[in-house]
Amino acid sequence: MPSARRPWLTADPGHSARAFDLLTVAALVYLALPILIFGAAWLKPAYAAAASLLLLAAMLAALRAGEIRWRPPVPAGTLLAAAVAGFAWAAFGGAGHLLYANSDWIVRDAVLMDLVHAAWPPSYGEHRGDAMILRTALAYFLPAALLGSLVGAQFADLLLYAWTGLGAALFLCLLPLPRKPLRLALALVIVILFSGMDAAGVLLIAGHLPPNALHLEWWAHPLQYSSHTTQLFWVPNHALPAWLGAALFYRHWRTPDFWPLAVLAAALLPLWTPFAALGIAPFLALLAADRLQQGLSLRLPWLLVVATAPLLALQVRYIGLGFEQLGASVPAEVAFSVGNSAAKYVRFAFLEFGLLCLALFALLRHSRGILAVAFLTLAALPLTNLGPSNDIVMRASIPSLAFLAILCFRALEDTADPPAHRAARVLLIAMLTLGAVTPAYEFWRALLRPRWSPAPERTLLDVTGGQMPANYIGRLDRADLKVVFKAPTPVLQRK
Repeated sequence: MPSARRPWLTADPGHSARAFDLLTVAALVYLALPILIFGAAWLKPAYAAAASLLLLAAMLAALRAGEIRWRPPVPAGTLLAAAVAGFAWAAFGGAGHLLYANSDWIVRDAVLMDLVHAAWPPSYGEHRGDAMILRTALAYFLPAALLGSLVGAQFADLLLYAWTGLGAALFLCLLPLPRKPLRLALALVIVILFSGMDAAGVLLIAGHLPPNALHLEWWAHPLQYSSHTTQLFWVPNHALPAWLGAALFYRHWRTPDFWPLAVLAAALLPLWTPFAALGIAPFLALLAADRLQQGLSLRLPWLLVVATAPLLALQVRYIGLGFEQLGASVPAEVAFSVGNSAAKYVRFAFLEFGLLCLALFALLRHSRGILAVAFLTLAALPLTNLGPSNDIVMRASIPSLAFLAILCFRALEDTADPPAHRAARVLLIAMLTLGAVTPAYEFWRALLRPRWSPAPERTLLDVTGGQMPANYIGRLDRADLKVVFKAPTPVLQRK
């Protein structure tokens, strides 16, 4: 390999050039299934049939670009450990209400029940003659809502837990996990407890950690880069697709046939969350640069282009409903300007990702391109403002944070480091240990506070006090969508 390729475009040997396998197919199906349900249920019959065929054609075109190995890619014991960890992680997060669920689940429960009980697409009244329809954070709910409407609404909550647990388990199984039990356990712990050093920020500002199981993430308000556990506990609809996209990328980005699948996977993300698509885009640019460096083409199979383009356009048009209200919904207290808060920005960057990236730069012998893109993305996101809680900073950062977590346990796995690297290893371990305080508080809250049951009779408007939240509801005012969508059905009050 030419020295010019070191260290930026080199990849993790043995882990970033894997052939497509069962886990690859499972992750793609997980991302695609809600898109299939959406097309079949939201669109008029002729358009629904066309959308379903286009999605299946796109998946076949992307997967046929490379040979699929149908045997399990890693030992059954490793897969089982990762799967058990994923489902347990999701249980602590509030899905299924098996343990305490954070307050965001009140809205999430209402959305799920509205989807279970109402005909699709559901609407919440009209504005200037146009239906106000449920339009975002949608893909996460659709499989559980569909099954719940078929087998009984009383099972929908557990079905959503199963869907959440499956997504978390798939993410962990896709990672380049070691096979030795102790190293496997360490890698899973690092990923699940991965976080920036919020505890250090809290100590710097307050002088002490809170005595109760409080949320530590807002120490640099209005900036927040959430720990992995915080993401799963508070925003699984954003976390799961971004994690799967990042894990697929790390696993296959040096596989010559990955380019079509990478483009398709990214095209499936907007209906889950547009922030995941934005967050993964810089890494697609890295992949394109790497392919050009290798002399590989960026051309895509014609069937993939023909099938993906209308599906992507449909998602973008749909999630764009009312997006101007979302952009205008950044309150003054959560808007951030680096020019007015330079010291806060530097402190936030240093504790959340900067020092961590510096240690990884010293330790890594590969994947520095991924590290550099993650660093630049995390450094740039605070310059933007979008969403009622400046959501773009918190959510578009998820893929970059997932890559940093992967690089952390891969760096610590390398036992051949020279003595000069020992200081960086000690620093990395210390930062991960301090960062683990944040998810520890999240787990503590899940265990400390009482479990509560959802109120299935409450609609989305009930739990928002009659207000139409811009991040969930949009005005169906686009002529092209009115042509292809079924007539929206009002969500009725439930007893």
